[in-house]
Amino acid sequence: MHDDQRIADEDKMQYLLQSMQPSSKGEHLVLSFPATTDNKNKAIEQLIVRFEREDLLVQIYVRDLLNLTKKYATTGR
Repeated sequence: MHDDQRIADEDKMQYLLQSMQPSSKGEHLVLSFPATTDNKNKAIEQLIVRFEREDLLVQIYVRDLLNLTKKYATTGR
């Protein structure tokens, strides 16, 4: 959606705000930017700087895969 040129930046900013968990740190960060076309990219950049943790994502995905493997090994499904 971020790269879709058919969608107006104002709509992208609104979608970004709606996709935030209510009362979360992410929502507070997005709300700190006035909802303008210029601020959409700034808000996204700040979300990435603040919350992108590839090392944690890898750990979470590996744990989930191991849990799935263990589940299917014990149930046979």
